[in-house]
Amino acid sequence: MTKNLKSMFFVLAIITLLTTVGAVCAADDTNTTTTVDNSISEVATVTDTTSNHVATEPVTTTSNKKVDTKTIEKENKNLKTATKTVEVYNYTDFLNTITNAVEDSYFNEYVLNLNPGLYQITANKVLDVGTNKPNIIINANNQSLTATRNSYIRFNNGCNITINDAIITHS
Repeated sequence: MTKNLKSMFFVLAIITLLTTVGAVCAADDTNTTTTVDNSISEVATVTDTTSNHVATEPVTTTSNKKVDTKTIEKENKNLKTATKTVEVYNYTDFLNTITNAVEDSYFNEYVLNLNPGLYQITANKVLDVGTNKPNIIINANNQSLTATRNSYIRFNNGCNITINDAIITHS
């Protein structure tokens, strides 16, 4: 009998819960403000005057709005137009700057202004890294660029190199 009593209590609790939830959902909420945008859709309300029951039916309207369809054509252009100017004071700065110029894809032109210092190439350097092919302009300002025996800097990636006012020697 205890088992039946527990089962009946459980069923009554569930029925009470469902009834309460249904009543709360059906209650009129007067504190809620509803805004209707009549430009998008309209809803017609049909009222039955013989009872307190109100029925609503959605009415679908079509809008006269036009939809613009645009085709975007994209050209693959090389849009890099930036120039980077670097002040250089020795061979290490010089080598780091031209190495960065070859690896960096943002600038399409590098201008190196050589200030008084020692610019002596002591080892072979081949620059073929990266895909950037910038214009490299070296304004040597009458500085000596010296290479020791069998040392060189070679650009294998197609950069355009311009050297202005340099004294180039080989020792």
